[in-house]
Amino acid sequence: MKKRKKPPKKGEPRTITRAITHIGLERANPGKLAALDELAEVYLALMQQYVTLFCDEELPNGFRAPCFPTALSERWQRVAIQQAAGIARVLADQSRQRLSSVSGRVG
Repeated sequence: MKKRKKPPKKGEPRTITRAITHIGLERANPGKLAALDELAEVYLALMQQYVTLFCDEELPNGFRAPCFPTALSERWQRVAIQQAAGIARVLADQSRQRLSSVSGRVG
């Protein structure tokens, strides 16, 4: 059995592992990968609904109460709403910038 290294003493630098790129995801537990794929599908569909809502009907609000039915937990719903609000804000800003640059050229 391999011995664990002792943590560095106060003041000594720590070793930080940033990524393990030589181990591919396909070597992970296939059941976990399938569950992750399912989660991604449901999450992306929910987020798309909120992006559409924020672009067409409401101002982007990352703290909005959930309004679409989903199998996701409340925490995942909150994350989807916040991410969708951020995306909607960026899309609105880009749209405004395009309009102002076009109107600047025309006028």
